[in-house]
Amino acid sequence: MAIPKGVKVVSRSNQYDDPLIIGTVKGDARNEVKCANFVPVIEQEDGTEVFSFGITVPYDELLHKRLQTMDGKRQWDYLAYFRTMVYPEANK
Repeated sequence: MAIPKGVKVVSRSNQYDDPLIIGTVKGDARNEVKCANFVPVIEQEDGTEVFSFGITVPYDELLHKRLQTMDGKRQWDYLAYFRTMVYPEANK
């Protein structure tokens, strides 16, 4: 599911040294990376734009705080649960 431009998100994507990404959706990179699924272009607070091939959901401060206390595997599992159970429209 495509998250609209301008929405603040939390994302986890393993292609970066710091896989937890917080920022605002600026667009969709699926044409640039030749992918059939939505690949959000996320502008981080420092202005850096990144693609996220992982799990991306709308930002929630409590979710962000919880994720910061977890190791990488636990972050992934928790975000997968969150997307499936709390934000099911992301699976459409």
